[in-house]
Amino acid sequence: CHDCGAILEEYDEETLGLAIVVLSTFIHLSPDLAAPLLLDIMQSVGRLASSTTFSNQAESMMVPGNAAGVAKQFLRCIFHQLAPNGIFPQLFQSAIKDGTFLRTLATSLMDFNELSSIAALSQLLEGLNNKKNLPAGGAMIRCLENIATFMEALPMDSPSSLWTTISNQFQTFFAKLPCVLPL
Repeated sequence: CHDCGAILEEYDEETLGLAIVVLSTFIHLSPDLAAPLLLDIMQSVGRLASSTTFSNQAESMMVPGNAAGVAKQFLRCIFHQLAPNGIFPQLFQSAIKDGTFLRTLATSLMDFNELSSIAALSQLLEGLNNKKNLPAGGAMIRCLENIATFMEALPMDSPSSLWTTISNQFQTFFAKLPCVLPL
């Protein structure tokens, strides 16, 4: 690096794809060891998922076999695997350093049948609504900011039946907010 003097390393698409597969295997086989690193792993892979190989390539276009495609599939599989364990409420309450991660996650899940981006939002709201007490103060403000960022990337052409469910969940969620937000 010209700025800091650190040694920069470059890897080809195949090596990056295989590294992501190794990360996926690590998370699947040793979830207890992977748990403290999970947010950093997902954000790093998310940066790869949002990268484009060609200047004319759309962000939502997935080229099979390239590192960005493998990274998107990694995000899909990990979130599908961890969704029953309440990953979405935990994720949205976290301090996410990468400002594009939630948008990348939403676009990665957009055309995934097993867990769409709308279903992820629904699971998030369901998880928050099922809590006896919502997180207070700054944690809730961070959660609301993350929800807003995620929703900016949601497809607006989703079936209205899905939005009806989301609206009802938001109504329940918003009713609980005055108790935990600072004045």
